[in-house]
Amino acid sequence: PPRSTLFPYTTLFRSEKCKVCHKLTDQNSIGPGLQGIFGRQAGTVPGFKYKFTKYIEGDAWTWDEENLRAWIDDSKKAIKDLTGNKKAKSKMPSQHVTGADADAVITMLKGLK
Repeated sequence: PPRSTLFPYTTLFRSEKCKVCHKLTDQNSIGPGLQGIFGRQAGTVPGFKYKFTKYIEGDAWTWDEENLRAWIDDSKKAIKDLTGNKKAKSKMPSQHVTGADADAVITMLKGLK
C-alpha cells in the first residue's frame, strides 16, 4: 500500500522503539531494513550481518504471521524456538508487542513490499 495508508502503523512503529534499530525501507541500520521482510527467509536481508544465523541448521524459517508474532513479543525466546537451539541469541531485545498492537505491526510489515 502507499506509505500514506501505513500512517497508523508507522506511528505504532515509532512508539514501540522499533525505529531505534530498524527502517521501513530496505536500508539497514542497527537492525535489518524491514521492507520486504514478510514472507522472506530469516537471516537473508542483503548486506546485514546477523548474529543468529550461526545457530540455524538447515533452512531458516520464513517470516510469516506466526513467526513474526512470536518474534515481536519475545525475540529472546523466539530465537531459541525457531532455531531449535537453546543457546541461540539475537541482538534484538524482547519488545513484548502482543494482541492488537502485534496485529498492527504485522499488517504494516505485510505492506512494506
